[in-house]
Amino acid sequence: MGMPDFVSNGHRLHYRERGRGPLLLILPGATASSAGHGGELAYFSRRYRAVALDFLGTGQSERLAFWPDDWWEQAASDAARLIEHLGYEECMVMGTSGGAAVALLLAIVHAERVRAVVADSVVEHLPAERWRMNLADRARRSEEQIRFWRRMHGDDWEQVVEADTDLLRRFASRGGDCCTCSDASSGKAESASVYGVVAHVH
Repeated sequence: MGMPDFVSNGHRLHYRERGRGPLLLILPGATASSAGHGGELAYFSRRYRAVALDFLGTGQSERLAFWPDDWWEQAASDAARLIEHLGYEECMVMGTSGGAAVALLLAIVHAERVRAVVADSVVEHLPAERWRMNLADRARRSEEQIRFWRRMHGDDWEQVVEADTDLLRRFASRGGDCCTCSDASSGKAESASVYGVVAHVH
């Protein structure tokens, strides 16, 4: 299994790949990483070139002290650059949780790059109470959680989790419904539910 790096928007990003054929891009949840998708890489590599990305600030990619409000949109841009870096015009995308939000944004902003999307563990709207519950669960720092985060990100796992939690807290304080992204090529303002599957074009 290959584990190379590439540069996107001036940052070093890591990915894992396995197999040959049509490109299948695997996007992890934000507090996960490509390290958690070895099973998917092994399974899908029988038919595809399966590639799992470590988003900026996660896994073995370059760290980011502060995750900006447009982190998901930037992640979609990085995913599009990875597709180009790998020498493909288009791919199928499979994302989980925050990775599913990025997959949906990728399909909106870079539609020419995406043939199909599998968006796992997402909902159209997450009520404020669920946000509070999810953030409180993270704050528990159970032994199981810590083992998982350390396997995903290494010894500085806490910085990754805190940065993502801060981003989610800011997102929830604004209502937690959607993030807005701009399609510079068409001039259209578009939005997608960050934790859902509904996209709106204005």
